[in-house]
Amino acid sequence: MTLAVGPTAAALRHIEHLVSEHQLGPGDKLPTERELAAEAGVSRAVVRSVLEDLEHRGIVVRHVGRGTFSPRVNPRLRKRRTIPAPARS
Repeated sequence: MTLAVGPTAAALRHIEHLVSEHQLGPGDKLPTERELAAEAGVSRAVVRSVLEDLEHRGIVVRHVGRGTFSPRVNPRLRKRRTIPAPARS
């Protein structure tokens, strides 16, 4: 995980706060990139970059032309798939 600083950190904190602090329910739509940028005081390019990172981490779901949404399942509660350790003889 990369440590975010400056505008990226501000946007990341703002968006994660929206999603994780229960301000948005499962499947709720996030504000537009333009609105998120204005709220966080950063450029849309920074917001776009942060949203891309959050999408890869499963924190948000993005649909071209429709918007960005909180996931239907809380990513922190989602079961992680683990590979069982080989049996020892």
